Amino acid sequence: MENILVTGASGFIGSHVCNHLSSLGYNVYGLSRFPEYTKTKVPILKSVYFWDGLSKPSWFTDLEINFDAVINLMGEPVVGRWTKSKKNKMWQSRVLATRYLSESMNNFTKNNAKLISMSAIGFYPESDVPSNEDSDSGQDFLSSLVVEWEKAAMVAKEYGVNVTCLRTGIVLDPTGGALRRMLLPAKFGLGGNLGSGNQWWSWVHIMDLMQFIVYILQNNLSGIYNVTSPVPIQQKKFARILGKTLKRPAFFWIPEIVIRLIFGEFSQELLGSRRIIPTNTLSSGYVFSFSDLNKALRELLA
Repeated sequence: MENILVTGASGFIGSHVCNHLSSLGYNVYGLSRFPEYTKTKVPILKSVYFWDGLSKPSWFTDLEINFDAVINLMGEPVVGRWTKSKKNKMWQSRVLATRYLSESMNNFTKNNAKLISMSAIGFYPESDVPSNEDSDSGQDFLSSLVVEWEKAAMVAKEYGVNVTCLRTGIVLDPTGGALRRMLLPAKFGLGGNLGSGNQWWSWVHIMDLMQFIVYILQNNLSGIYNVTSPVPIQQKKFARILGKTLKRPAFFWIPEIVIRLIFGEFSQELLGSRRIIPTNTLSSGYVFSFSDLNKALRELLA
């Protein structure tokens, strides 16, 4: 069975990826700044190697294992107030670390290896008009970050690596990410509109993300793919469906000015609208298990 190396293995998505791949028989290894913590949190990992992402990992030439694929999930969390320091960490942990990783892959991977690198729908400009993988990028900080992040991943192509970038939206799972943060207020009936509530949210069930990663490995896909449900939804409708699933009201309203005061520049990611269609993903033949938000939340919160 194939050997897979996962960066960011202890994170919300990383731990899910590692456990899912292991359950399918893959040999999964981790790359982390905190190897002991990562091995404790994700015990199915065969081994965990140290790398802080701040320099080119030349020691990779000493690894006894040649990997079939690398899944790159490392990155400073986006959620929170975007101070100058946080922006710098976001940039270093994505753009610089991914470039270092790409430039080193010929040292520890097999011929025709695969790099699956996480990206984000923050690539696209805010708009109520649907966007797909052929749409142009935005001009703000997050869009610029994603553009450079993907360029850094594509460097691996120079070393004969097949590269796939996954532009994800809101990944839904109650154990982490945005949904976990929404659950507590929603359970107390405090769900509702963020600002106008008209902004489009593009989301994906955690299982569809896991399944599509496996689909890439099995079908040797490369290129850019939006990994979001084919049916994006407006935030106010998202809140109503979440409330309905929890059997709670969802009429609470947080004014836009309050969100901006609390979150600063990051608030635009809550208030902005990105209506993303996964055209390439659907064209690849992948069939989403959870396209409908009602079904997705019922399964996740049952």
